[in-house]
Amino acid sequence: MMVTKGEIESICNKKYVDSTLCFEVLKPNPTIAKLDFTGLANFLINYTSRNVSDVLKEIKLYEGNTTDLQTIKLCEELYDLSLFSDDHALKALAARDYDSVNFKVGGTLENMVTCNEELSTMKPVPQSLIAKNNVIKNLSGIVLTILECFIRKGDVDTLSIEDLQLLVFSKPIRAPPFEPVPASQKWIKRKYNSNADGSVEIDTTPIIQRR
Repeated sequence: MMVTKGEIESICNKKYVDSTLCFEVLKPNPTIAKLDFTGLANFLINYTSRNVSDVLKEIKLYEGNTTDLQTIKLCEELYDLSLFSDDHALKALAARDYDSVNFKVGGTLENMVTCNEELSTMKPVPQSLIAKNNVIKNLSGIVLTILECFIRKGDVDTLSIEDLQLLVFSKPIRAPPFEPVPASQKWIKRKYNSNADGSVEIDTTPIIQRR
């Protein structure tokens, strides 16, 4: 069944979704009108991946114009990892492996957060890159909202976009193979626990220190 205008509005009006971005990307057009929720998720993952590719090309231009090459290289690794994750998310979506979709899309979201944390330490701060990373992060959040609230039909109104991927995370996100990495960076193991009374409990435990 194709996604209706009312359902698009429901997605974009979800708590913590960037509604301005959501309505802009999902504005009515012949392509959107032919999609069901799975097709919409597929469309958005591809759209996100194109954004990652564009920002990756842009950040490579910083290599010869910054004294903080380590941060730039780290972000490049995270973009490459995100492209890999989005590609696998598309395959998992086609196979209806929704846990893997959640894990991979959530990984892209986390990668953008990590990159922005590092970019914010640069002098001067590359605000344009941070803004573009936020778009990628928010696009991933919209995919997670569609996945959990419409494809799997969970009740996620009380969770933030950053917590949507916690619904199925049972393994740590692995750090990309780049050295050196700032010692302050931590990767978190997060897990969603469904209690007998139907309440939500999120287990957030630091498990590894990137060295």
